[in-house]
Amino acid sequence: MTANDSQTWRNKKVLVSGATGFIGARVADSLAQQGALVTALTRIKPANEVLNWIEVPDSALFPSTEVEGEKPEVVFHLATRFQATHGPSDITALIQSNIEFGAQLLESTKKLGAEFVNVSSAWQHFEGKPYSPVSLYAATKQAFADIALYYSETGLDFRDLAIYDTYGPTDQRNKLIRLLLQAASSGNPIDMGEGNQLINLLYISDVVKAILQIAQAPSESNPGAHNFVARAEQSISIKELAQRIEQVTGKTINANWGARPQRPREMLTDWQFGHALPDWRQEVSLKEGLTQCWQVLHSDS
Repeated sequence: MTANDSQTWRNKKVLVSGATGFIGARVADSLAQQGALVTALTRIKPANEVLNWIEVPDSALFPSTEVEGEKPEVVFHLATRFQATHGPSDITALIQSNIEFGAQLLESTKKLGAEFVNVSSAWQHFEGKPYSPVSLYAATKQAFADIALYYSETGLDFRDLAIYDTYGPTDQRNKLIRLLLQAASSGNPIDMGEGNQLINLLYISDVVKAILQIAQAPSESNPGAHNFVARAEQSISIKELAQRIEQVTGKTINANWGARPQRPREMLTDWQFGHALPDWRQEVSLKEGLTQCWQVLHSDS
């Protein structure tokens, strides 16, 4: 970061939705450390007391007055409801969280004349297609993107960054890396699929840098000028990931390969789509990132 970059966020009013989530918390912390005046829009009060806080309980009306009263200059939309699979009882919550909430935030952001930064998912691009949803979750993410296009074409400065899988030592989600590290630590068996599906993993600090970078890009009149992708240099198979974790930890993962049925629409070929985020690159290698995760797991145990 240059001296000029370090001043970009000082005293700038920003709002972060999903600020208690894995990515949102790190984005909010990074902005606060750089001097931004951060407001967190969350269902649960953040632990970080330097943030302002607007509560949005489940099923509550969107707090338009409070959001607009904070007058943010940049809005980072990181709140999402992720579900790999769904049942009928999940549909309403997915729509409310991933479409309705975001549309309300778009409306308030446009009224303020602020910039809107959204994070979308590779799951919206099965086999690298411009659009093909892996799941209902991915379909709701795309539905929000379609709504955002209306706002973008009618004056909103909208930026979208698509990402694949993310990980880091503070990640408490029951995601694959955490489960494999725990299996390596305990020696307990873990049921896995065939292991031939691919995964593309970015360490959290690289993700945060990409999100802040797309927010800092110069404004463009072209509504599609800020739609980019941030991805790791290489996608690897789940079996290879398990081997990398064994190398880092010096432990054997007792994996029962093929014990779990393969989910539909897995990434069996490397999905590549969109345009790479300019002037950004992966800085933390998978080995370095896994080592950090392993060290933190053991320091907490």
